[in-house]
Amino acid sequence: MTRMSHISTLSITLIAATLLALVTPATSAQAVSATDFDPGMIISDSLFYDSDAMTASQVQTFLNGKVRTCHPEKDPNPEDITCLKDFRQRTTAKSRDAYCNGYAVKTQTAAQIIDGVARSCGISQKVLLVTLQKEQGLVTHDWPSSYRFDKAMGYGCPDTAPCDTQYRGFFNQVYMAARQFKRYQALPQNYGYRAGRTNVIKYHPHNTSCGTASVYIENQATAALYIYTPYVPNSSALAAGFGTGNSCSSYGNRNFFLYYSTWFGSTRGIEVYPRLQAAYDERGGAATLGVPEAKTVWLDAHGGGWYQRMSKGTLFMTRSGIVTFRHHPYAVTKAYEAAGGPAGPWGWPITDAFTHAGTTMVEFQHLRVAQIDGKAVPGHPYSDVSDNPASRDYTEHADAIFWMARTGIAEGWQSRYGPQFRPTASITRDAMAAFLYRHAEATHAPGDEPSFVDVTPDSSEFYEEIEWLASTGVASGWAGDDGSEYRPLARTTRDAMAAFLFRLEAPQDYEAPAASPFVDVDPSSPFYREITWLAESGISTGWQTSEGVEFRPFAPISRDAMAAFLQRLDALD
Repeated sequence: MTRMSHISTLSITLIAATLLALVTPATSAQAVSATDFDPGMIISDSLFYDSDAMTASQVQTFLNGKVRTCHPEKDPNPEDITCLKDFRQRTTAKSRDAYCNGYAVKTQTAAQIIDGVARSCGISQKVLLVTLQKEQGLVTHDWPSSYRFDKAMGYGCPDTAPCDTQYRGFFNQVYMAARQFKRYQALPQNYGYRAGRTNVIKYHPHNTSCGTASVYIENQATAALYIYTPYVPNSSALAAGFGTGNSCSSYGNRNFFLYYSTWFGSTRGIEVYPRLQAAYDERGGAATLGVPEAKTVWLDAHGGGWYQRMSKGTLFMTRSGIVTFRHHPYAVTKAYEAAGGPAGPWGWPITDAFTHAGTTMVEFQHLRVAQIDGKAVPGHPYSDVSDNPASRDYTEHADAIFWMARTGIAEGWQSRYGPQFRPTASITRDAMAAFLYRHAEATHAPGDEPSFVDVTPDSSEFYEEIEWLASTGVASGWAGDDGSEYRPLARTTRDAMAAFLFRLEAPQDYEAPAASPFVDVDPSSPFYREITWLAESGISTGWQTSEGVEFRPFAPISRDAMAAFLQRLDALD
């Protein structure tokens, strides 16, 4: 029997206390001891709020297994008898609110209603089945009358008065009870029993001489059960199993624990690992990430970290505190798992999915992976370039490199992990020619005779690009014994780079300043005019040292620095 408390200014508090065990469990049930009952943790949040616990088909199969044959002949009014497995009803419309997503009018079986309400309100189908059993024994009753369906969940049914007629009917009962459980979760401050503190709970609803118990409620789901059924079983009730204890015994929460444990296993479930709890809550908890499906795993690989699989994805935390979530069943997640997860070569994820240049991407410690046309594309655009400081492949010029990839100026090299840019490698003179050619969006048909003796159609993949440089006067090369040399595989120095860019883009009337902006470049230096133009146009800033700003003209230029120079050059146009 259940009862409803007085109406407060905040809310209606439902109280459901089953004072006697309604039915004994099926003989096939596994042995469960009521002495395992923990008053502070009756059921875990992960199990209680898991609306994916069962499908409608699984609920139906479960009900069929509890009552093989219905026996209406046991009742004097057999036409009033319908077993839960056979029950059908036309639902009523429910509007979406802060607690449930609403419900449409349709004719459904009891199993479909249980599943539909569970998903609308975010309550486990198993919890609704157990509540139906502990309140009216509907799951195992083989000749239930309509009276039991009218008050199926005990919602709005005080211990001391008849049920409120506005809540009558199976669908109404299931929906309103589930909604109330969600209300308890959303507004815990409005109710007398709260998680995270010690609560004084009665042993018996009427017999005040039975006293109370001090119970530290560990979680919200347990608090919800005490708000709905505000009594704690005493030692006699627990010792009796599904039977009757003494005059101070109450059975509602004991029976919930026993039925759930007997039918579905441990009520403890799998909890969110304490170290991950804050991140789990901040990201929306069960509603967004799902409920835990496996225990937390610690790995030493790649600096170490923890991960825990949820019903909607996997939550990761590196030892350094980077938290990410990978959703199922996206292509990047599948590819990551196939590559070995955090123990594999990709390392730990260090970003959630983000959009870069219109492409969805995920950053791992050692690899950036895109999801394009439903497929995971490792190393997009480059596997060795990252703009995330937590990545092993971080470079301050990542944005410029990505710009190079988007514009087609840079192509890179293929590797087992995807394309590589090799940002710290020195740029060779033939690659420089290719970059400038693509940046200018040039086309060129070389003449019959090569401009340089060391660059021929057969010897250089960038023959056309180098010939274009020669035709425009950007490159003149060196005089050799056999003719003019370009030296395509030589490293490009920073002063030569300045000369290339100056000849390509600088105004011809540019006048170099009398005073150099760099301490290591004076007016007599080769390419002084070109280098000072780079500085004045903002293409090169140099390095700050104790002696002043240095340009380092004879140092080879790296590929990432070249990307930055070209991007800045492009911005001048």
